[in-house]
Amino acid sequence: MRKRTPEGEWGYYTRKRISLALGASSFLLKPPAGIGSYPGTADLIGVVNGRGVALELKAPGGRYKVTPAQEQFLQRWRDAGGIGLVVASEEDLKEFLSKWRGQDRLF
Repeated sequence: MRKRTPEGEWGYYTRKRISLALGASSFLLKPPAGIGSYPGTADLIGVVNGRGVALELKAPGGRYKVTPAQEQFLQRWRDAGGIGLVVASEEDLKEFLSKWRGQDRLF
């Protein structure tokens, strides 16, 4: 098995935390990347409590920043009524999860 990058580890950890915290009220998947994929597609896309969610994951303290294509994707997602966020720290993740717990809506 090959070793994950720091961003890959963060993505795995984030998906697990969301799944454990939100359970059946969430469905998130990692869309395919590369040739033929939409430029800037978020790392996780899905539905939480009936609302479309796109999350761009950046490893805490990592060297990678959100690209213009990724920001454009998130903005288009928000313009269409979804929730598009960058999750780049444990605090970002905790804030995202706390807004969902016990609520039907976020934002």
